[in-house]
Amino acid sequence: MQSVDFVNINREGPMLRIHPTKEEDFISIKEGLQGQKPPQNKYDDEEIQLADIYTETFCKNNVHTLIQYAERDQAYLFRAFEKRENSYVGGVIIKTILQKNFQWAEVGYWILNQHWGNGYGSEMLKLAIDIAFNELCFHRIEAHIIFPICS
Repeated sequence: MQSVDFVNINREGPMLRIHPTKEEDFISIKEGLQGQKPPQNKYDDEEIQLADIYTETFCKNNVHTLIQYAERDQAYLFRAFEKRENSYVGGVIIKTILQKNFQWAEVGYWILNQHWGNGYGSEMLKLAIDIAFNELCFHRIEAHIIFPICS
């Protein structure tokens, strides 16, 4: 795979902007995590639990770990922020399944529950797919869902 300038990949849509986690995102991410509603279903606990352990040190370590994943072409995680308020709404991850002749990855996303129902998931996926094909040079992208959430 060609070298990718991961830390400088950014995208904007009508409502959101996404970029790799940065140390200066700490306050916005922490406020978003703390502003979540109680769990809305049995799958809605991971980000709620993260609110208790998301410290400035955790954020700094997370930034460095995510850069290492990108440098090893294992995963590319982007945080999503609402453009008007700079509110942290969730994130999207692109994970390499197989490179070589395949350039194959999977994409997943999460949205903090106070932001559900605003169309952010669709926008995040569109932005991530653009990055996956045009910046990361993947040829095939798969998405996996938690089935009970779909109606």
